[in-house]
Amino acid sequence: MPPKMAIAAFLIAAASAGTQPADVTVYVNQDAGTPNAIIQKAQTIVTWLYAREGIRIAWDKSPAGKVIHIRFTGQTPGDFRPDALAYAAPFAGGENSIVVLYDRVEQWARPSLVPVLLAHVLVHEIAHILQACDHHANHGIMKRRWQAGDFDAMTKFQLRFTAEEVDLMRQGLLRVSASARPKERP
Repeated sequence: MPPKMAIAAFLIAAASAGTQPADVTVYVNQDAGTPNAIIQKAQTIVTWLYAREGIRIAWDKSPAGKVIHIRFTGQTPGDFRPDALAYAAPFAGGENSIVVLYDRVEQWARPSLVPVLLAHVLVHEIAHILQACDHHANHGIMKRRWQAGDFDAMTKFQLRFTAEEVDLMRQGLLRVSASARPKERP
């Protein structure tokens, strides 16, 4: 089944499957320069890419109590993390946050492929949060620097996680979920 048809089939099945609770909830804070249609397409792809690994992602527009916060920026200084398209901060005082350098994402892909690249950037950074580490691989979604062949694989939805990476994320889901619960008073 072609990738776009697989995503469409997934969305239809998800809509008819009822309401299973998400494994992780993500809040997106986008600035005025980030096109909503592109973000929505990317969210659909992210949801599908994680679902094929058995991890359910929910998206919310309200920041209260959400586990992962994503913020988009559009004016990245050239000398700031020059090779990065985004970065995760899973170790910053317990806040699970991702910053997407959206202007760079737009520069790296043809306009029609921006949602696909953005989705893979988000999948990569969400994985850092779930794994609670800065692990990178020699291939696949968790590769440190993607190259031309990787971008081609993205358009076919062929970049994958390794089994070990998926296990780390599943272990991390327990930690992330626990950090989202209100703290009890002594």
